[in-house]
Amino acid sequence: MATRQQQPPKQEQQQQPPQDQRQPSGQERAMHVANQQIAVLKQRLEVKREEIRFLLGDYVRAQKLMMSALMKAADDEKIRKCEPNSIVRSVIQAALCDADLSAGLGEGWLIPYWNKELGVTECTFQPGYRLGQRRVQEATGMRVVADVVCEKDHWRYSQLPLICEHTPAEGERGKRVRSYAAALDNDGRVMFIQIATAKDIEEAMKASRKNAEQDSPAWRNWADRMWRKVAIMRLAKETRSYKTNEKLDRLLAAEEEAMSGARSFMGDLPEPRVLPPGVPEEGRGRIGASSAPRHEPEAAPPVAARAATDEPAHDPATGEVVTPAPVVTTPTASAAPAAANATAKAATGGTPPAGQAGLGF
Repeated sequence: MATRQQQPPKQEQQQQPPQDQRQPSGQERAMHVANQQIAVLKQRLEVKREEIRFLLGDYVRAQKLMMSALMKAADDEKIRKCEPNSIVRSVIQAALCDADLSAGLGEGWLIPYWNKELGVTECTFQPGYRLGQRRVQEATGMRVVADVVCEKDHWRYSQLPLICEHTPAEGERGKRVRSYAAALDNDGRVMFIQIATAKDIEEAMKASRKNAEQDSPAWRNWADRMWRKVAIMRLAKETRSYKTNEKLDRLLAAEEEAMSGARSFMGDLPEPRVLPPGVPEEGRGRIGASSAPRHEPEAAPPVAARAATDEPAHDPATGEVVTPAPVVTTPTASAAPAAANATAKAATGGTPPAGQAGLGF
């Protein structure tokens, strides 16, 4: 009898995981985190859209400023890692100074700094030298020029009479030695001028708290612009005594805060509301309006439900207090003789009848 040969058990084939369940790569995870950070920043900027529009006076300019900040955050990972409220605050500061954050204009930058007190990275609005140049020109009505003087440049300066000559050298110009900012009239004569030497620039760098604590990207990457800005800000302070200007004052205040390292407010911005569909967003976007839900005051209880001891008796129509009626009591048996004597006295003209003298008269 032939025996059946046992066939070896079939090896179970390992099932491959479907494509949609595979683990994302590191680049995909980083892209997902970046998209989430941009979405949070965009949501918080939307909460302050009306305030930014109010400061700039134009919806299109407000939208452009917000988009410039979002594009800057999308291109720079360090900006995305900043605390979102500090980024919103920097955008509001840029709106206060009427600055354009578009790349290449030099009117302002968003600079990340590490705040060791809070343990987070903060974003700071850094005004640019071209914004200061434009503000001084608007305040004085004069043409403003600013530049850096190097070792091989032609430079001649006289305070009395006021003369300033600068011709940049061709090719290699050497080290920077000074910067200047001057306001010229229509004939090209120098009316105001401020000169910052290399020593003045070094002192300005040391005076900046944030640059002293850490290597500032503004001074590291845009040294020429920072040299010019030191001279322009000095010129702005000088021309402010010549003619006051609100926008110039805002610029000087923003520059002072950026250089001194004033602490940004963290947590002061309200969290964005998420309303259910169909509910109107009342109150959002007004200046000073909070995004927290409003609570209506409770209605007063009805008059009938109040206790009787809360208010005195009064007429509901006129509100006049009503005097309560006297309480009439029935005389008791002991008071009956006295009442009889009073009746008899009234009948006899005050003389009690005979035999009733001892009844209490």
